[in-house]
Amino acid sequence: MRGYIDSVNTIIRETIDTWPTERSLSFYPKVKALLLDIAAKVFLGAQLDEEGAAINQAFIDFADGTVDIIKKDCACTHR
Repeated sequence: MRGYIDSVNTIIRETIDTWPTERSLSFYPKVKALLLDIAAKVFLGAQLDEEGAAINQAFIDFADGTVDIIKKDCACTHR
């Protein structure tokens, strides 16, 4: 992890510098996108330009799918 800290700090600094200061922003989506960008750039070595938003959305869709409620009729009994 020590080897990643400089890269992570640079990504955070560059990203936060682009966030608006004169108006409010939706913090949770911004931080979620930032963390996905960090993971892709630092751990996968990906350079997210035009495809970044699509990759982030695909990961969000995947993660959301793991917690969706699935209803299934079950005739089994629990003992």
